[in-house]
Amino acid sequence: MKTRGKGMKKAGILLALCLLMAGCGVSDNVGETPVEKEQAEIVTLEFYTWTDEKYYMTDAIRAFMEIHPEIQVNIHLIPSSEYAQTISILHNSDDRKIDVFTETKPSAAAADVKKNYVLDITEMAEKCGATDEYGEMLESLKIDRKIYMMPYRKSTWAVYYNKTIFDQKGIPYPEGDWTWEDYTETARELTGSMEDQYIYGSMSYETSSMWWRTPVRTEGIENTMTQAALKEFKKAAEWNYQMAYEWEIQPAFTELTDVSSYDYVSTFLEGNIAMFYCGDWAMEMIDQQTGEKEPEFEYDIAPRRGNGICLSRRR
Repeated sequence: MKTRGKGMKKAGILLALCLLMAGCGVSDNVGETPVEKEQAEIVTLEFYTWTDEKYYMTDAIRAFMEIHPEIQVNIHLIPSSEYAQTISILHNSDDRKIDVFTETKPSAAAADVKKNYVLDITEMAEKCGATDEYGEMLESLKIDRKIYMMPYRKSTWAVYYNKTIFDQKGIPYPEGDWTWEDYTETARELTGSMEDQYIYGSMSYETSSMWWRTPVRTEGIENTMTQAALKEFKKAAEWNYQMAYEWEIQPAFTELTDVSSYDYVSTFLEGNIAMFYCGDWAMEMIDQQTGEKEPEFEYDIAPRRGNGICLSRRR
């Protein structure tokens, strides 16, 4: 049985731009035929993203094309594990061009700016009102006080959990007003041997990813360039280290030995992870990976209650 629940906290995901602000429509070239238009009237842009973005991005792209029929963007999907390397190669290739592409993290965007792979779109962003709409989030993405990228969506973060493990351990399901301390203590209770397998209460994350920073993001901290923010990010890094190496209630990242292990949904579906926090895209990934075959356990997503936000920090 697969159920849906409301997520908890929203975090921005970034889109590095070359020409997006100039107007970007899209046609999905993955199994779809674009509506025929007069070639002279069409502006064509090449858009690159990773495969995890396929389904919702294709729908968004198609809807945008309906609004802007004079613009066509061809979407190119690259396997997530190969994305960074492939984009780097394409930037230096004379055969193919990139007009718009997604970035995995701000540090990658900063490197691309330094290499002159992206355009300064500050003036365009200011003219369209983006600087007012995105506020502090956009400020945190500026490089040398200039805008090279824009947030393209917000994602809801939530706790996904294995109901079967919770039931067998006799532990209540996650509540909508959980704090990070609640999450930690519950992970401790869930960790241990059960029916000839070892259960981890929580999940590890790739050290170069942004996910380990989620405890800070749930506090609403977007700008990493302040002393107060740096202090909180250090706390998040220390907490992740303790979870894996001191308390041993989530597998150390070094135990994830192959590329596929970066796919946290696949690891969760193996059945020995009691819970993990992730964005709303994990729901779609679970559907895609399970298909018509149900997992061998029940899972659910922690609900949100009233004004309570799951995984806030206890004051």
